[in-house]
Amino acid sequence: MDKMGIDKIKKILYILFHILFSITFTGVFFIVIKHQESSTDRILMLLSTGFFMLLILFLYWFIIKSRCCFPINKKTIGILFAIFFCIQLGLGMLLMVKPSWDFGHVFDEAVALTKNNSWEISNIRYFLRYPNNQFYLLTLTCLYKLLSIFHIGNYIAAGILTNIVLTDISLVILCLAVKKLWGKKNAVFALLLSFLCPAYITYLPIFYTDTFPLPLMNTILLLYIVILKETDRKKLLGYGILLGFSVFLGFELKATVVIVLIAAILHVFFVSGIKKTAVIAVSCLAFFGSIKIYDYAFESSKMLDDSLYDTYNYPYTHWVMMGLRNPGGYNVHDYKFTKSFPTRQAKTDANIAQIKSRIAEMGFSGMLDHLGQKIHYTWGDGAFFSQKLLERKPLTQGVVREIVTEHGAYFSVYQIIVNGIQYAIILLLSISGLAGIYKIKHDGEMDFISFIRLSVFGLFVFLLIWESKSKYLVNFLPFIYFVAIDGVRFIFDKKEGIKHDTTRNRNSLLQRRSGIQGYPCTVKRTDA
Repeated sequence: MDKMGIDKIKKILYILFHILFSITFTGVFFIVIKHQESSTDRILMLLSTGFFMLLILFLYWFIIKSRCCFPINKKTIGILFAIFFCIQLGLGMLLMVKPSWDFGHVFDEAVALTKNNSWEISNIRYFLRYPNNQFYLLTLTCLYKLLSIFHIGNYIAAGILTNIVLTDISLVILCLAVKKLWGKKNAVFALLLSFLCPAYITYLPIFYTDTFPLPLMNTILLLYIVILKETDRKKLLGYGILLGFSVFLGFELKATVVIVLIAAILHVFFVSGIKKTAVIAVSCLAFFGSIKIYDYAFESSKMLDDSLYDTYNYPYTHWVMMGLRNPGGYNVHDYKFTKSFPTRQAKTDANIAQIKSRIAEMGFSGMLDHLGQKIHYTWGDGAFFSQKLLERKPLTQGVVREIVTEHGAYFSVYQIIVNGIQYAIILLLSISGLAGIYKIKHDGEMDFISFIRLSVFGLFVFLLIWESKSKYLVNFLPFIYFVAIDGVRFIFDKKEGIKHDTTRNRNSLLQRRSGIQGYPCTVKRTDA
């Protein structure tokens, strides 16, 4: 097959993906509205969604399209960050909790290793059962050991402050990525839109693997933009290695980060030549090489006695099985079921038998209902599960906690607000899918945002299969909001395109009637 034929197939596949993407998130929106508890709730959520959609559009227009006197410079961005940091610090401390669940297991072990001046893990069962938390344990322990040199022993406050710094670093990197792609005004819009996201506040007391990968996610995003624009081979090689290493660090904190590397492989196949494909191949080698080196180093350190690995470790099938019980989240009965089998292979066999049984019992209609519940449970919660986590072992009380926790006095109002923001973002994801189709059909351009859409769609598919909850969206929020920004831009660009076409047609008619040639029909665009 010649190059033209291959390019035609790529274009068809590209369009089909974006149709699927747009239909998927339109469907997600209708599902989350449908699963509201009552018709009154549905009306309230539609009104809230409409309000925040208009607010987001107004914010974009005010910053980018209007002739306002709002200064766009480093000083402005610095002031915005300073204000946001103060809000984060105050609310982070007001919402402080004693670490519990998995978060607590890792925190307690990190504190014990620090106080005992040791590197030998004592909670062997937990870290053999959940090896995904081993790297986070190392990260937290290194932080606490470093702080102990300066006699800092308030480990919870230190964790919250570290979480604030990491979150804000991730937002700085996000601004740099948006600026490199669309300009400084869009970077300020991205920052203000991110300030609307409640997770950047409510997850601060929960310094866990949901927020720690955020700077790495945005670093991957920025590096990929640089790779696509760079031409120097030596620099490309360095960026490729950095990209692979960043994915490795993110993967060790949160396994879903690897979805981004898969998306990059698919995207570079569609939009780039051999040189850029080779760079992503280098990234893959750096990723797998880093994993091998880390695994060897960890095993050699003897931090964890892995002789009982076969007894305690849970196979991947456990989380697939758990994901098949409504609404798709953690289930203590499934946890005990898998735990009851003596070896990893016995656990795997039992899980597979349960998976087959549950699928057969559901049937087609039952599976559709299950997936609907799971989508709502994952994507329909604008608080991202923080309302439950902040209720567990609170260390402070006050009106703020009454607002953001599930059984708080004012939570119902807060829920309408944060869900409205989340549902507006979901609609913008769907619109961004249409933008991808429009660009390829009218401009012949396979845009960069398709890489981010592939990443978000990959997460969506993965969470349909795996055990899921809205908490698992948190580390992907920069990508989700990036796609939403593209949706906003498309709304305004399409509106201007229609305005331009209308003006052009009107001017053409005037020319024919008056005989005047060269009648001006331009639309002035502001710098975005």
